[in-house]
Amino acid sequence: MSLSDRIVNIIKQKVNKLVERHEDPPRGPGVKENLTGISEEMSDIGVGISRAEEKTEALKSKSMAIDEMIDSGILIDHTNNKDQIEMELERSETKEKVESELDLLKSSLA
Repeated sequence: MSLSDRIVNIIKQKVNKLVERHEDPPRGPGVKENLTGISEEMSDIGVGISRAEEKTEALKSKSMAIDEMIDSGILIDHTNNKDQIEMELERSETKEKVESELDLLKSSLA
C-alpha cells in the first residue's frame, strides 16, 4: 500500500467517524442546553451581585444620613457614652480647629 493510499484510507476513516457522530448523537443534554444552563446561572449570579451592591449603597446612604443628623443634633446617639455637654464641646473644638486651619490657609494665600 502506497503512502497516498494510506492517507486516503485515514481520511475515509475520519469522515466515517464524523458521519457516525452526526447520525447517532450522544444521549443526554446537548451542548447548547448545557451552555444555556450555565449562562442562566451566571445571569442569576450577576443579578444577585447587582442587588447586593444596590442594598449596600442604600445602607451606606442611610448610615451617612443618620451620621449627619447626629452631628447636627437632630438625632441623639444613645449608643455613645458621652453626654450632651461632652459632644457639644467636641463639636466646638472641631469647629475651632477648622476655622484656625482656614485662617492659616487664607493667610498663606495672601
